[in-house]
Amino acid sequence: MLALTSPARSFAAADWAATPWDELRPVLAGWLAGPVRVAEVGLRGYLRSAEGYTEWVPWRRNVILRRDNLSGVQLREGEKYVLE
Repeated sequence: MLALTSPARSFAAADWAATPWDELRPVLAGWLAGPVRVAEVGLRGYLRSAEGYTEWVPWRRNVILRRDNLSGVQLREGEKYVLE
């Protein structure tokens, strides 16, 4: 599981849907300004199959953005944003 951590707050991937993007943006901006070269951000839902297995819904859309274009990240379910 991917987690974002800042001195003020830690965000687990499961919490992203309930976490305001305004709280995640400064953390991600700090990482991209420092040692992180590429970041992938997105919300993905999951389905329960008839057999009871959990299956991830595939990404509906992949968007590649510049590292400094955090305003282009919308955090819509099924969309993955690659910041590089």
